Amino acid sequence: MQKNSKSLPFHVLARSEKIPADAKGWSAYLETDYWDDWGKYRTQFYLTIVDTHGKKHGIGQVKIGSRGLKPHSGGDDIPSGHRYPALDKDFTLLGSNYFSVGQDEDYYSSLDALGDLIREQVLVALKDVAWDAALWKWAKDEYVMGESLLRSVTRSTVEGQFRRMARGDARVTRYEFSYSPPKRLGEGAPPFELEFSVDPSSRIPTNVHILIGRNGVGKTRLLSLMTKALVAKDASAKQSGKFELSEQGKNSGTFANVVAVSFSAFDEADLLPDRDSSSDALGFSYIGLRGWASDSPTASIKPKSPQMLATEFVNSLKECRIGARRRRWAEVVGTLQSDPVFKAAQLAEVIEADLSDKEELEGVLKTFKALSSGHKIVLLTLTRLVEKVEERTLVLIDEPEGHLHPPLLSAMTRAISELLVRRNGVAVVATHSPIILQEVPRSCVWIINRILTASKAERPTIETFGESIGILSREVFQLELSQSGYHQILNDVRREAVSYEDALDLMGHQLGAEGKAVLRAMYVNDED
Repeated sequence: MQKNSKSLPFHVLARSEKIPADAKGWSAYLETDYWDDWGKYRTQFYLTIVDTHGKKHGIGQVKIGSRGLKPHSGGDDIPSGHRYPALDKDFTLLGSNYFSVGQDEDYYSSLDALGDLIREQVLVALKDVAWDAALWKWAKDEYVMGESLLRSVTRSTVEGQFRRMARGDARVTRYEFSYSPPKRLGEGAPPFELEFSVDPSSRIPTNVHILIGRNGVGKTRLLSLMTKALVAKDASAKQSGKFELSEQGKNSGTFANVVAVSFSAFDEADLLPDRDSSSDALGFSYIGLRGWASDSPTASIKPKSPQMLATEFVNSLKECRIGARRRRWAEVVGTLQSDPVFKAAQLAEVIEADLSDKEELEGVLKTFKALSSGHKIVLLTLTRLVEKVEERTLVLIDEPEGHLHPPLLSAMTRAISELLVRRNGVAVVATHSPIILQEVPRSCVWIINRILTASKAERPTIETFGESIGILSREVFQLELSQSGYHQILNDVRREAVSYEDALDLMGHQLGAEGKAVLRAMYVNDED
């Protein structure tokens, strides 16, 4: 749809007035609504926008207030500054004393349907408090705000859902779904069922879910099966398992898109071709080290070279310069600024580069190539996710910790979570790193275990969000920890030393606080 680059004119219509039948060119009409709030205020209008072809777009109800606006019961003699806002008949921008808020989510989604420019012009012109956090800071305490503008809208909705939608992000909805892996030969039921729930009202984000367990329990295979169950044309529950939506989840619809992420050099899962979403098929994108040798249906799979990955980054960056993706990319990069390497790279300048200019393009490539392998993977992954993640996307990420040090892994996890909140998406991450567990609550974690050929999945017994690495490691890998690493050395020392003090002497007192606690517990257990 063609966008209006000039200031959008607004026209206020009285009850008896109609939008001119011959209205053309981008313009906005506020039809006065005589709805009365508690016999005190009349602040409601219906917003309609006319496009360049004369088509009328009904946006919805909006309420407009002003600083110090006093209540009044109505009548023929209403003093100035009472009951309703004094709006000019025609304007392009309300004064600094005014503020407004849409009365439902459809108001903001209807604006967004007209494109970023029109949406922003309307919200700025009408002094929308969901759009302008600084304006909301003082306007929320105005009497008219509580008595009229927020009569049917909660403050938390303005600060949450409306603010996201005002910025062009997706309407956040609840997800409730489950996945059951395929049955094994001779078994009557799947080995387990994984349940996933995303609560948009939770203060701690619940849109990143973790599958964690030691190497070899089948986490990567689970992700591969989940991908096939949703994307592969010949997928069946018998071969790939199946997804099911709960009754709550069915109200929100199914997935629209799947993105698989894997940078493992040993990834041998079947590589499915990328495809756009359609009426009868989910969209699918792969982000990783492998690629097709050509566009031929029979093409072989080969590793991507460093130059190919750099080119992929630039091509994706071009897509991220368009519309709201530019802002989302900048927000993702802002989250990564906690890492000193990314901060020094001045990535905010990269999105502003003219990639059609050879010199500026070379500068972007130089910045990317100067990064370490881990930083390249993070930047490429997040750039591609900004490009590919649309509303209701499922992102499947296999062991992201392979090339990343702990702080960078945490920053990447948080950046992905924030992006998915904005796009109303969800991720399932397979990992053996307890660092990622610190970023999500217990309700978003499944511990995968295997005993001989039998697999099982269970929730942690402790809360995981913000917990220490040591405690999380013991929770997930308790048996393995007690039989490997420094635990094995402590076991050997315990057999030689008759007491805890003797054991410390034997090791020259070169033992950290956690090791001392483990060693002391060994001797206490011996006494018991």
